[in-house]
Amino acid sequence: MSSSSPSSHSSHSSPSSHSSHSSPSSPSSELDERKREEIFDIIEAIVVYKFPKKSRQEIANMLGIEDLKQTRFYQEVFAEGREEGIQEGRQEGKQETLSKMLDAGFDWETIAQILDLPLDVVRQEAKKRR
Repeated sequence: MSSSSPSSHSSHSSPSSHSSHSSPSSPSSELDERKREEIFDIIEAIVVYKFPKKSRQEIANMLGIEDLKQTRFYQEVFAEGREEGIQEGRQEGKQETLSKMLDAGFDWETIAQILDLPLDVVRQEAKKRR
């Protein structure tokens, strides 16, 4: 029985690019593909953390990825960054509204209740303005 020459596997090779005893839609090959993707994601995360000064394009080239934005790692990091940005925006909005309400003469308890802030936070901000 002769074996074919070893082929180099590039990242994210399609299921049809390698031989398998089961069809590409079988549960076994789907499991294999999921394992490959999980392993690739782990390797990708390690590379990103090991080379923090590399650009996104340099890392994509190192991993043989055409579009790093399509990887699960990138999408998760992007989603986390977006959520952090939203939270910061909400906090800044509350701070701005707090200032405007203090300037307009609202009492501290009302401000705290409307903005869902601890009374101490409103009190500290009011004392800064005196």
